[in-house]
Amino acid sequence: MSNPGAYETECAWCGKSQSEVGKLIVTVGLAWRKPPTPGTSICDECVELCMQVLAIENKTWRDKAVKMLMEQDEPEPPDSSGD
Repeated sequence: MSNPGAYETECAWCGKSQSEVGKLIVTVGLAWRKPPTPGTSICDECVELCMQVLAIENKTWRDKAVKMLMEQDEPEPPDSSGD
């Protein structure tokens, strides 16, 4: 990567482009660090794969993840009244 402050538009794990995945989580590089650190990214599919590995290997983690997902509320739609 030529610009240390720039970020990838593809998953650093699987190489899929942003248009090939549902979501792409991107971190911005830290150009002020010596040496500069590049940004990176991971797609929702690779995050899900990581979650599956953790869930298989760690029952406690799996139980916490399931509980967290079950407790999530649906996001409320934005207020359209104009207030």
